[in-house]
Amino acid sequence: MTDIKILPTSLANKIAAGEVVERPVSVVKELVENALDAGAAKIIVEIKKGGIEQISVSDNGSGIPRANALTAFLRHATSKLADEDDLYKIATMGFRGEALSSICAVSEVTLITRTNAEEIGTQLSLKPGNTEEIDDIGCNIGTTLVVSNLFNNVPARMKFLKRNATETAYITDTLGKIALSAPQISFKYIVDGETIFVTNGDGDLRNAIFEIYGKDCAKSLMDMDYTAQGIKIHGVLGTAEISRGNRARQTIFVNGRYVRNYVLSKVVEDAYKTMLQTGKFPFFVINIEVPYELVDVNVHPAKTEVKFADEKYVCRELYHAARRTLGGENTIRAVVDRPQKAENVSQIVNPIPQKPKTPDWAPVHDILKSNKVSDSAAAKTDDYDTKYDKFTAGSRTEENHVGDGVLDVLQNTISVPQEPENLVVNEALDVPQNIDTPQTVAPRRIVGQAFETYLIIEQENQLYLVDQHAAHERINYEKIMSQLRSKENIEGQILLTPEIISFTATEKAEILENIEVFASLGFVLEDFGASDIIVRETPVPQSVDAIKENVLDALKLLVRHRNLDLTDIREKILHSVACKSSVRAGRKLSDQEAAELLTQLDNLGGINTCPHGRPIKVEITRRELEKMFGRA
Repeated sequence: MTDIKILPTSLANKIAAGEVVERPVSVVKELVENALDAGAAKIIVEIKKGGIEQISVSDNGSGIPRANALTAFLRHATSKLADEDDLYKIATMGFRGEALSSICAVSEVTLITRTNAEEIGTQLSLKPGNTEEIDDIGCNIGTTLVVSNLFNNVPARMKFLKRNATETAYITDTLGKIALSAPQISFKYIVDGETIFVTNGDGDLRNAIFEIYGKDCAKSLMDMDYTAQGIKIHGVLGTAEISRGNRARQTIFVNGRYVRNYVLSKVVEDAYKTMLQTGKFPFFVINIEVPYELVDVNVHPAKTEVKFADEKYVCRELYHAARRTLGGENTIRAVVDRPQKAENVSQIVNPIPQKPKTPDWAPVHDILKSNKVSDSAAAKTDDYDTKYDKFTAGSRTEENHVGDGVLDVLQNTISVPQEPENLVVNEALDVPQNIDTPQTVAPRRIVGQAFETYLIIEQENQLYLVDQHAAHERINYEKIMSQLRSKENIEGQILLTPEIISFTATEKAEILENIEVFASLGFVLEDFGASDIIVRETPVPQSVDAIKENVLDALKLLVRHRNLDLTDIREKILHSVACKSSVRAGRKLSDQEAAELLTQLDNLGGINTCPHGRPIKVEITRRELEKMFGRA
């Protein structure tokens, strides 16, 4: 056995840094949390090239005294803990004293800071293994930290980083969640010189959601405000209209700290049961407040995991808070146009109370520690134990779970396209060579439409009922697949008016990474700045909602099966495209639209099922009708 030696300080620091600084987003999170703990009212985050080249975080907080500037970069140096007792009632974002030391070990750092008691600022430049002199500098009260050349001295770590766009997406997603945790603080976020979002810091969660996720989310929210013994739960729940195919828009805070907790997410999802389609996940932003001493945040160096003194009680109350919100009065408020000034939004939406610095509930330590609740609480929660046990029976490592099963291409959401009055159908359908197109079609009469779903057709001595969605889906599917049989790529159809669609930062990054794949599927997409993508071509005509659904579903398959060859999943993607691009059940068709749909169906040469195998039409003969009425 080799001799046991104490590692050199520089190597020990790099190893410690690996626990805290996994990628650029880790640096942003640590620095922003320090700014929050410093009492900042304004925080500016600027990154370059995915944060690898540079990360700058500026705040107007309390600043660091010159005498402590160098000490702040030593391991386990912190102003947030005084003794061991403080470790069991942590009320700050940071507390380990490892962030600055770890960041400094794998990058070049410049600190600029000034406190209210100092007339001149302090500048300190640090490089791994080399400390420069402290200089005077003119600056405002607060702190700016500039982190450059991340992992430049640890090249092995660089190969685990992804493309700049993906690293940027991680940062955008995390910073957005932090901004939602503190709507009373103004955040400005800049990427490669372009401002991505600015929150106004007025304390209104809805305004922050408006800036982070856009108008569609901000106008489709229900306020949650619930108090029980020892717990407060507040935030917003989204309506079914803004549910998504993954959990990317689910945000939970515990005492203002963003956490990843699969069990808590499943509890809220269970409250939505019967309200959402299978495979859809709700939007929510929820803050759970409990006494600090009854939650342990010292579980993981990244501080994104917590442990409750009584998790079952917390889950139970969260479930009832969500159920009461979803079952109560709908508090959706409309946001008509993107406001130019913050005060315009406040006239439209109601503010949510800011998180108090100190919880104002009565002590309930005995209640939670002994796993007991009051009689009134017990009465309403007897039925919850089974639900909780079901959630906790699963793996605790499923935070990144994005849905169960394969893509569900038969979603029954009724969506009336906001497109033209005439049905969008294919002008020319390339019919597969093995199908004989009928030369003549017997005269027919469109009698009408039943339940805004089934066309009623009279032709010779038959009566036909045609499922309009199944028929249009088969038409679209054959159009797409006939191209695929003769070419490697699907030829897109140019949109008369290109559509601009907003996605989350992570979704957008994944889309841009697969831009060529989408082009091969007939989707011509381009970056349009911020969180927007502009769509110039689609494989078949479709509504804006259908375009977004198709892109997200295709993206989900591409990400889930990223190791498979494209040909193995292309048909699944195109299957979904055909389905979601088709006229939906529940849409009233004009006679002209119905006639055009039937003409396209005739060109299929007798195919009588949709791509899923469901029948397109059923037939009732005249003789069968006469028998029913006693005429035969």
